[in-house]
Amino acid sequence: MPMENLTVKLFNEIAEKQLPGLALFENRTGSGKTTGGLQWVTDMLMKSKNSDVIIYITPSRQNRDEAWQGLVRQAYRRILCDESVKLNRQSDCKG
Repeated sequence: MPMENLTVKLFNEIAEKQLPGLALFENRTGSGKTTGGLQWVTDMLMKSKNSDVIIYITPSRQNRDEAWQGLVRQAYRRILCDESVKLNRQSDCKG
């Protein structure tokens, strides 16, 4: 199954539950597709009402410990980003 289809499927499953969630996806096809996949999911989450769902796609070169550290950082950025959006300071969310 292509990475994009898998990402869509998992995103939909999480979104349907409407619960806060942390999802760790492993990408073994190389880091090139990770950025695009993560950006797509991030864009979807920014448009979604379920903004407390965090999805982090790991580059294949990372081990699981590093991946979870990245997940925590991603979650923290999402929290900051959500607060910025509420205050209409969306430019603070980039990066």
